[in-house]
Amino acid sequence: MSRGGASEDGNFRAVLPDGTSLCGATFLRLACDAGLVIANVDASGSVLDIGRRSRTIPPAIERALWIRDGGCRFPGCGARAHCDSHHIEHWSLGGPTALHNLCKLCHYHHVLVHEGGFTIDRKPDGTLVFLTPDGRPIQVVPTLHRIVEPSALFVDNLSRGLEVDPHTNLSRWDGTPLDRETLGSAVSALLGRF
Repeated sequence: MSRGGASEDGNFRAVLPDGTSLCGATFLRLACDAGLVIANVDASGSVLDIGRRSRTIPPAIERALWIRDGGCRFPGCGARAHCDSHHIEHWSLGGPTALHNLCKLCHYHHVLVHEGGFTIDRKPDGTLVFLTPDGRPIQVVPTLHRIVEPSALFVDNLSRGLEVDPHTNLSRWDGTPLDRETLGSAVSALLGRF
């Protein structure tokens, strides 16, 4: 098994996993009766494209895909867990296993794309357009931004000494039976609101 790429002078080179360089004639001899996987790599040696030889996505491309997508790309979804890597141009129909031909989809949207008639169109600039089964584009949903500045309500609560946290709305009732008077007061208060 060897890996190759263009050298600084633009010529192709082949390298064994231990770092040994192969001359052109040796490479051609080995490639003559063996399967050949041409992999495009970045400057650090991370694989970006392995062409059509394999549908399986190598770890380097998978990492790059997670970094780029961060979760499901289907408009409005944003799921980050249990996402699948999807070939935009299906591998079985000639699509390469390359970063530009992949996107992350949660399981639900992956099934919709494969079995529900939804499609993905990749524009020349890399933008993905998701289409309904009847061919209409799904509108891009703006991403929600976390509020960094404290709201006026938050500031007001703090000034009154009120701390609102995840436990604020939990009942403080310990489960003991209510006496008639307490139960009657609670029911009256609830009915009085309507």
